[in-house]
Amino acid sequence: MLYKDTMFIKWHNRTKKYYEDLGYKFTKQFDEFEVLIKDLLPTCVQKIQLKCDTNECGEIYTMDYRDYYNRKDPYQKDYCKKCMRRSGQPPSKDFLDDMYKDFKKKGYTLTSNEDYKDNNSPLIFICDKHEHYGEQTTSWRTFNNSNTVNCKQCTKEKMSVTHKELFTMKNNQEYLKKLFLEKDLAYIHTEPYTNYSQSLSFICNKHEDKGIQNIVMKNFNRSSFPCKHCLSEYMSQSTLGSKSSLWRGGVSGINRYIRDSGFVENWRKESFKRYNYKCAITKKNGYLELHHPYSLSKIIKDCLDELHIELKDSVGEYSDCDLARIHSYIKDKHDEIDGIPLAPEVHSLFHKLYGNDNTPDQFDDFQHRFNDGEFEGHFLLGKNLKEVN
Repeated sequence: MLYKDTMFIKWHNRTKKYYEDLGYKFTKQFDEFEVLIKDLLPTCVQKIQLKCDTNECGEIYTMDYRDYYNRKDPYQKDYCKKCMRRSGQPPSKDFLDDMYKDFKKKGYTLTSNEDYKDNNSPLIFICDKHEHYGEQTTSWRTFNNSNTVNCKQCTKEKMSVTHKELFTMKNNQEYLKKLFLEKDLAYIHTEPYTNYSQSLSFICNKHEDKGIQNIVMKNFNRSSFPCKHCLSEYMSQSTLGSKSSLWRGGVSGINRYIRDSGFVENWRKESFKRYNYKCAITKKNGYLELHHPYSLSKIIKDCLDELHIELKDSVGEYSDCDLARIHSYIKDKHDEIDGIPLAPEVHSLFHKLYGNDNTPDQFDDFQHRFNDGEFEGHFLLGKNLKEVN
């Protein structure tokens, strides 16, 4: 059994939303807070304290919550290492009696446990629902895994309804269309459905301009956002303004706030990929910086002018409504611009010549000057940038 019902953990941006949805109040990154053990994230690896359920023992021991969660079911008792019976240590009578009861609660009849020595010893049982299949074998370790159905026939029956229907109706494209439509997606038939790991094609009705996407059925069933663009929008909105784990009360300016937004990072990745991870000027690989042909500061200024919002000293001075409008406007305008990867020395030269308030025409001029050989023998050969006039 659990020795304590609560424990202290730290706030982290990856788990912030999970605990907030459960009613816990966020303070700041890395602050400690008390949480009910039953509310811990299933993948949490924090050590929890357990008390051995053997009457004559009662020892306090620890284990990772993730391991506790994965093997725990409503009927299982907790035993310390000594009472779990490694090879050569005889089990107590309490333990053996409880074993019969635990099997019965799961709908099985344990025929005998006389050969039990450790958690991997074979245990013979009969499924009450499938008696006509006779005796089956499992182990105490496998039996206690909450994700495992020990009876083979029960396992077959546990196959998901979705997969079972699709598997038995391989040519029923209308059924697939219905499943995808429920998530606002248009299924595209390419070949008959054959298995759970098959790649299926679709178009998101909300992002038709993004073209065809693919997903396997097992991921489709467990995903709230099969469309990666819908997922990106959701993640962006869920970390907007004061919802962000990086929020520090609005002390940073709007420019820094936008640069730290998730959509800028996605835009960077797409821009590097578009140029095959090479400098747009020298066509060489290596460390690259991303250039805005139309500066982000100009986009922000245009945004505030069009929305009739006054520029403020810090993000915290904007209302949540204004921040959402600014975020949406800038994201749309920003996505229309192609970022340009440049070698650091090329990028530095450009801004030395044209300043920081840039336009696409300036970059076109810079590229023509480079192609005409104007900068040959200067920064490309390692000379100081001050030599370029």
